[in-house]
Amino acid sequence: DVRGYCLTVRDATLQYRATHHVRSQAQSAVSATLARNLFLGSIAHELRAALAPISTSAILLGRPSLDAAVHGRLAGIVQRNAAAASRLIEDLLTFSTASENKLLMRLEQVDLHRLLSDCAEAVRPQAEASGIGLHLDLLAPESEACLQCDPGRIQQVLMNLLGNAVKFTPAGGSIRLRTTSSAEGFAVDVSDTGV
Repeated sequence: DVRGYCLTVRDATLQYRATHHVRSQAQSAVSATLARNLFLGSIAHELRAALAPISTSAILLGRPSLDAAVHGRLAGIVQRNAAAASRLIEDLLTFSTASENKLLMRLEQVDLHRLLSDCAEAVRPQAEASGIGLHLDLLAPESEACLQCDPGRIQQVLMNLLGNAVKFTPAGGSIRLRTTSSAEGFAVDVSDTGV
């Protein structure tokens, strides 16, 4: 014979909120770690792309029969790519102390034809050593090749594209770097005969 009962009600709202908050923080930490790892992988890849022309140029600079014009060209390649590597290291240091995980853009008036030519010359020794032809078709008018952009970022993109083209194009193949302009804007096209 039951004469009474006891009902206990417990408010779990605070516990739920605390658990939800911890889960949310854990998910944010995982996302931040993934973003950081992606960024670090990207920087490592870009550093490798900047160091490859330096290594190739250093080997060629060691040849005793090098004429002054080639020596000057190779020295320019080393200087430009060392500056690009330095900029990447600066980005890495900035990223490690920044709270917003953003990189700065340094906009300036840039002659893209000149920048493209410099990038092509930086990769040319690797392409030639691999038996790959490198062609530069600057079809856009000179007046339209001067644009407001970050030359370091554009160089990173171009060196990455050209480096991959050299890497994945077999001997006897070719790489073409081309500029055009139209009503839509200025275009840069990198194409190759590789996979």
